[in-house]
Amino acid sequence: VFLGALAFNVWFMNYVAPASDSSVFTVMLTSSGMALVTVAQALLGTFLFNRFVSSSDPFNRTKDVLVFIFLVAAVGCTVCSSICMSILGWGGQLPWEKFVHEGITRWLGDVMGVLLVTPLFFVFRQPVNFRWTPARRIEAGTLLFLFYITSQVVFGDWLQYSHYPLVYLLAPCLVWAAYRFGHPGTVIAILMVSSTAVWGTMAGRGPFA
Repeated sequence: VFLGALAFNVWFMNYVAPASDSSVFTVMLTSSGMALVTVAQALLGTFLFNRFVSSSDPFNRTKDVLVFIFLVAAVGCTVCSSICMSILGWGGQLPWEKFVHEGITRWLGDVMGVLLVTPLFFVFRQPVNFRWTPARRIEAGTLLFLFYITSQVVFGDWLQYSHYPLVYLLAPCLVWAAYRFGHPGTVIAILMVSSTAVWGTMAGRGPFA
């Protein structure tokens, strides 16, 4: 976690949002401090999960799901966003008048990362409760094909027409995955839809561009 956060912060401050008056030492010091805060946030999230979630799989009980969303993700991610913004402010990389806006943006990114990626680890630690029969494999392949078609229509360049809420075309694929493939299918489908939305939006296509 530390090395990943350090590499990203150095890359971001050197190539994405460089400050003309920041020395290499300042960038490395700031990036190292933010990486340490990221590790602290991960440890806090682990502590909150172990303390307040009563099962190793938080997606079987409503109480555990709510704790995971609002305590582990929402509360746990405030550590990194608030402290990292303070570090950037003290280091001169962030004007203080942008503290709240940039802090909320980083907090939302951290929360969505927890909600989208962490369920993969929880789900695939559990035994799979269905068998991959030939019919199930054909069904999964059909679902992936339809997801590809709809994602190209919504976020690709196949149909450049913004007058209709085309994003809802992906809803049947999500419902299909949830009902027929359980938790693994659900988290994979959500991650695929989110990744496709990011890809399309970065390319200037889709309803969020």
